[in-house]
Amino acid sequence: MATMIELVCPVCGEKYDKVAYEHRRNLKKGRVSVCSRTCHATFMNLSPAKQEQPRAMLAERNANQWREANPNWRGGVSDKLKPLPEEKKDDG
Repeated sequence: MATMIELVCPVCGEKYDKVAYEHRRNLKKGRVSVCSRTCHATFMNLSPAKQEQPRAMLAERNANQWREANPNWRGGVSDKLKPLPEEKKDDG
């Protein structure tokens, strides 16, 4: 039987058991050990890399996926469609 160790989750603070070999392996690979998939997702969402993505960049990336600009759009009409984003005009 594998040796179990007791760890404390860095996200929620809950104590949990993990196989010692797996914990050492994660440390070697630079991974964090957490108690559940939910805590892992929370940890990843709070990471500095995720925080550096400004909402404006994500909005700009997704802005040209509306209606005709979306290659999967088939020309349907719906009341639930959001209006097309307005283009910025330079007065210059």
